Amino acid sequence: MTEKMNLGRTLKAKQNVYKMVNRQLEILTQRAEDGDMWAISEISKLIPELQLLAQLQDDSDAMCALGLCYDYGWGITRDYCEAVKWYQKAKTSCAFCRLGCLYQDRGHSMNEIVKYYRKASNAGHAYASYRLAMCYVHGWGVSINLDEAERRLQMASHYYKSL
Repeated sequence: MTEKMNLGRTLKAKQNVYKMVNRQLEILTQRAEDGDMWAISEISKLIPELQLLAQLQDDSDAMCALGLCYDYGWGITRDYCEAVKWYQKAKTSCAFCRLGCLYQDRGHSMNEIVKYYRKASNAGHAYASYRLAMCYVHGWGVSINLDEAERRLQMASHYYKSL
């Protein structure tokens, strides 16, 4: 009986740590994306935990954070292939936006890039909504559509204000 109680306590403690790391990660990622050097340093300290959460818990936030680490070189060697791998596994709005940005920076098909921006925008990602609006303004991967561009810019403004 005591063994079962200890196992239960251990599992509960692991769940509490998991929740704490997830919340900490969310805050740090937002600050790191804004260029906060302290947050970048703290994320780099979490890389071993991120790898465990991503691989063992199938945690999409940890996967996206790992993608960001590889993408920007936060505490780990910069590796775009690894970044893409983790973003594709994560399937979050942040990951879809970053995939669009990475692919756009590397000259991929605008049709593919628009697909990622649209997924992220529809899921409430402000920056992806802005990037998608610019695609509609300039006709990158879509027909020029100023009404849709304005709608996406309004979405971006709404999402940004709700942060």
